[in-house]
Amino acid sequence: MTRRVRLPATAFMEAHYFVNDCFLTPGQLLTGAGKLAGIPGVIVQGGHDLLCPPRTAHALASVWPNARICMVEGSGHSLGEPAISEAVRQAIASFA
Repeated sequence: MTRRVRLPATAFMEAHYFVNDCFLTPGQLLTGAGKLAGIPGVIVQGGHDLLCPPRTAHALASVWPNARICMVEGSGHSLGEPAISEAVRQAIASFA
C-alpha cells in the first residue's frame, strides 16, 4: 500500500509568487510606498535575515513616512523564531 504524504501549501504558494516576480514590477514596492503616508506600520526585521536583508527594511522605512523598524538582533527570517514572533506580537499590540 502506498502512503500519501501531504505537503504544506506554503512552499507551493511561495514558488508561485517567486515564479511571477511576486506580481510586482522591479522597484514597485519602494516606488509606491509613498502611498502609505498616513498609515502607521512596524517593519519587524531580523538582524541575520538572509532572505530579506536589513538594508531592504531600511530602504522601505526611508520611503514610508509612518513606519518604524523593529530590528531583532540575532534572528533571521522565520516567524517561528521566538524573538521575531514576540516582536510581531508587540507590533500588533501597539496598534490596539
